[in-house]
Amino acid sequence: LLTVGYLHEIAPGRLLNEINVNCVPMTILSGMVIQRMLQREQRSAIINISSVAGQNPCPFISTYSATKAYNDFFSKSIGMEYDGTYFDHVEKIDVVSVQPMFVESNLSKATRGFGVATRNQCAGAALKSLGL
Repeated sequence: LLTVGYLHEIAPGRLLNEINVNCVPMTILSGMVIQRMLQREQRSAIINISSVAGQNPCPFISTYSATKAYNDFFSKSIGMEYDGTYFDHVEKIDVVSVQPMFVESNLSKATRGFGVATRNQCAGAALKSLGL
């Protein structure tokens, strides 16, 4: 979800909805799937979608930018929890944070061109980062 405008002009409910849509499901679902992944014998992966907008402050889309920074830092943090960095017995889960610029979608309304990826290109880059 993306809200554009001056922060003081955006309804608090709209801001809360943007945070809830962009951050809460990723957090809750990651915990749920990790629990199941740890029971598996084979290595598993979580691919979370962030945005290049989460790398730097972005005026007029400040809440969106902040939620995407959350998505990226959350993904990197849980990635470290389950990659063996802290616990030798846990090396089963890779976590990837994908930070595309623009992806062709109803949200972005972007069309193919410089800096615009298709959904398949975005998914392919995520899989490639996992060596697949």
